[in-house]
Amino acid sequence: MIRLIIPKDGETLLDINYEHTRSSYGLGVVIDAEGDIFSGENFRLMRDVWGARIETDRVEDVCRALGVPAGEPGIVNNS
Repeated sequence: MIRLIIPKDGETLLDINYEHTRSSYGLGVVIDAEGDIFSGENFRLMRDVWGARIETDRVEDVCRALGVPAGEPGIVNNS
């Protein structure tokens, strides 16, 4: 499970789609419930402005799909 948590705004479930046409080299893309791509740039903006974080048991997969380095601040293991 991948949860985007924004303090004072709640949470949104995200997923990784490995078959999306914008997926590169099988890394996948992170998508929201409407099927829209959620990018690493969007995450960093939300983290820096609103204190958002991502909680997941698939940290490495999420980082790869977002195009951010492993250990990116705000992406935490919830297992």
